[in-house]
Amino acid sequence: MLAGLAVVVAGLSCGDNAAGPGSRVQLLLAPQLPNIPRLSKSLGIDNFRVIIGTPPNVVKDTTYAFGPLTDSIVVNLSILNAKAGDVFTATIQGRIGSTVLFAGAVPVTARAPGSPAPSQPIPIPVSYVGPGKGVASLVIAPRDTSIIFGDSLNYRATALDSVGNPVSAFYKVITSSDTTVPISLAGYVRAPIRRATVWIVGTTPTGIKDSTRLTFVPVPVIIKRILGDSQAGVAGTPLGIPLTVRVQAADSS
Repeated sequence: MLAGLAVVVAGLSCGDNAAGPGSRVQLLLAPQLPNIPRLSKSLGIDNFRVIIGTPPNVVKDTTYAFGPLTDSIVVNLSILNAKAGDVFTATIQGRIGSTVLFAGAVPVTARAPGSPAPSQPIPIPVSYVGPGKGVASLVIAPRDTSIIFGDSLNYRATALDSVGNPVSAFYKVITSSDTTVPISLAGYVRAPIRRATVWIVGTTPTGIKDSTRLTFVPVPVIIKRILGDSQAGVAGTPLGIPLTVRVQAADSS
């Protein structure tokens, strides 16, 4: 499994007529992205496609809306001519519109009507298959830098494949190591009114990462001479002692 989206299937059940129409398939979908904060919201998955069977023997193909605050979906499907013990391939696709981002499949077995529900759901390993699945390296910019209290900065990212070619279309999430310094989904961060250094981390759905430091500093208001003033010299030549000054904020730091 390349990325942490897990979909689970509770099981299949048949109707009273084991070989007749109206048999039921019961699925429980629970997408999970535990290792990449904010990935689900950043990707914007808005629907799941559920396919029962494989071409040319697909017995059901249904799409379900999936909102940003949704944790799970209970799916009840009717299929024709199912009987207890029939084995189907259940394929799950997490999508934005018709673009498939995550996909996985697992065999599931139909249950007789009235039989106990499975005590544990059946996990479906799901891999990222969407744009940028071949990203091998990620670089976020600007690199190690500082901004003044209250100022903002926009982070961007570039990606390369395994042979160093640029990847033009890919998804990423940019987060801060300090939860009190949020970054928008577009990569904007605003400096708090306090000194701090945080790590800015970029992550793709397949787990490729890059990081850089960002330091927040107050507005400089004072320049103090330290060394090298009151020297005489010839224009265009170095002074005998380097001129050294100290830039300080209002708090003298």
